[in-house]
Amino acid sequence: MESKTYILVEQGAKKRAKARNSLIRQTNTVLGICEQLRFIYDSIYTMPDGELKDRITEQLVDAIIMAKKMDDRLNYYFHTYVDKTGHNASNLIRLQNNNWRIRMRRNRKI
Repeated sequence: MESKTYILVEQGAKKRAKARNSLIRQTNTVLGICEQLRFIYDSIYTMPDGELKDRITEQLVDAIIMAKKMDDRLNYYFHTYVDKTGHNASNLIRLQNNNWRIRMRRNRKI
């Protein structure tokens, strides 16, 4: 998978499998970075199987791993320093059709 233009962020098979499952099957009720990455996967899911689809999927897996690490760090700062700055996620867009997306993503054949 690695090439001159792309390097895997996470090599561990278990971490990649967990992140892949999050990308392909999970759903959030607000439009954060992880849900946006899932929307991108929704768009490529219907592409014919092939090298490009596999490469994009692996890059999305890495992106979701990075997004979750950033979220963990921000939560750490928020709780450690009792940080009251920012919007506290109140500016995130609330999503509609959540039940439909849950069913659609959980029924995928992967």
